[in-house]
Amino acid sequence: MRPLFLLLSVTPLWAAGCDADCGNPARLDGSYRVHENTTSVDGWTVTGFDEDQTDEQTTLLYGVFANGLSTWDLKYVPADKGFRVTVDGQQYDASYTPAQDNCNRFDLAFEGLWTNPENGATHQFTWDGQLVWTGDELGGSFVYEDAWGLDGSTGTVTIPDGEIRATLKAGAAASSDDTGG
Repeated sequence: MRPLFLLLSVTPLWAAGCDADCGNPARLDGSYRVHENTTSVDGWTVTGFDEDQTDEQTTLLYGVFANGLSTWDLKYVPADKGFRVTVDGQQYDASYTPAQDNCNRFDLAFEGLWTNPENGATHQFTWDGQLVWTGDELGGSFVYEDAWGLDGSTGTVTIPDGEIRATLKAGAAASSDDTGG
């Protein structure tokens, strides 16, 4: 009885790396509630302001999707072997690279122009993440860089060590009406 108990106890740890849907990246499809943040107080930079404008720097940093709460929709596009990522209604094409040793670990990277719906600030950005999928959650780390513009001012935002946590919204699987896949 003891060897059977030991085998059953170890099996879930061995099987956690991959699942039956491992060959199908569409298993990640859905709508996620996302929280992103820098991992340290000194782990980011904002340029384009005078040194005494720290409130403005902080306001701009909290105004980018890569540092706060947002909604992401992921939809695998088989023809591109990548994902369509929609961040708060703004759509991007993302590259997807699964890890060799564990299909639930992967790199996701996308770039484009994001406009803050609250203040109109534009951010020409790149986002590059290393993520782990656990069934209804995503987590991991990312790097974010952008060139921003607002009311005639310009500058940059850099988050070299960000952290992301995302939870699949209940009943929010991606729709199948997407023409990309």
